[in-house]
Amino acid sequence: TISSLLDEPLRNITRLDKAERKELIIKVLNLVGLKSEHGRRLPHMFSAGERQRIALARALILEPVCIVLDEPLSALDISVRSQIVNLMLELQKTLGLSYILITYNLQVIRHMSDQLLVLCNGQMVEYGPTQQVLDTPKHPYTKDILKNKSKNLKTHYVEDASFPGCIYCDRCDLVAEECYTKKPSQQLIDDHLVSCHKIKATDGSKNS
Repeated sequence: TISSLLDEPLRNITRLDKAERKELIIKVLNLVGLKSEHGRRLPHMFSAGERQRIALARALILEPVCIVLDEPLSALDISVRSQIVNLMLELQKTLGLSYILITYNLQVIRHMSDQLLVLCNGQMVEYGPTQQVLDTPKHPYTKDILKNKSKNLKTHYVEDASFPGCIYCDRCDLVAEECYTKKPSQQLIDDHLVSCHKIKATDGSKNS
């Protein structure tokens, strides 16, 4: 049952007694918009949106300060997505949570995040305030994503971990010889950290 799923980490990690655990389970179910009687049901009895609420309850049961959200809306219908986004934002406000949001959904990124880290095959290419990165991207990879230049950018990554140059050089329109021989350093450009040889820092900016 859902209650047993929520109870397991409490039994294994906390020193709460049975009554205290039951009280906390009901509290967390209510937080995510479910009722206490939902705890007696099995996961397959719920809709996709309700199962996502259960997933949030499982993440919240140990009262974390930070939750990793890995494509939290990918399996949901469009009609349900806004409900889950609003729920996550409300939980963040109510509980003082921080989220690490992993997603390709640009609308969700713009709506939910304050800071945006852009990764290309696991390597940072750009980082900064979300609104600035989306409105004035600096790195060619970020620009290509925002232009929806390719639906399968991953096939153009350099996969060799020992490759000495830029991870995006085989795809980049700005590619130069040094891009194949040297990894770019991080530069502070207009409040963005950017890893690119061809994007130059403004006066007063620093390399890192």
